[in-house]
Amino acid sequence: MHDWGEKAGIRAEPIENTSSVSEETPVLQYESLSPNAQQAIRVAIQRDGVTIYGTEDWPDEFAYTDVLRQYVVVYEGQPYRVTTAGGIGVGKDPVERTAFQLPFVGYGLFLLYVKRQTDRDDLSPRTPGAFVGIGASFHLLGPEFDFWMLSPIGFSALGFIGFLVIGWWSIRDAL
Repeated sequence: MHDWGEKAGIRAEPIENTSSVSEETPVLQYESLSPNAQQAIRVAIQRDGVTIYGTEDWPDEFAYTDVLRQYVVVYEGQPYRVTTAGGIGVGKDPVERTAFQLPFVGYGLFLLYVKRQTDRDDLSPRTPGAFVGIGASFHLLGPEFDFWMLSPIGFSALGFIGFLVIGWWSIRDAL
């Protein structure tokens, strides 16, 4: 499972004046990079940066520490200043980490609610199965599958919206 605390940032900006680049800065040709690194560079150029979650997806050509590292990558004849940072300690803000876990907590509370309502015969026996199926689908969007559809912020926002819907549903049924 990918850890939301393991994140690396890669930024790429075009270099107009190559004299501003230190001679110690490694120069890499885009074509010589691994496919994983090529994709990261391409996205960083297009979107003014990219964040990659989970150390197993970090391109091996770059170093990731809490100190910014710089490289020059030549992409289609244009040199880019590539800056990397990251590591296990990045993203350990307690508020951020808590927000990322709320969808899981909210869904667990919702399953408790469904169990309670089923025991009171307020719900049909098919309802819990439907909710478990929906929940399993929701969790497929999480870090287990590399955020292939949602970023952590989007996933947490979806979970928060779901938590509000569950709260509304619970209050509506209680009245």
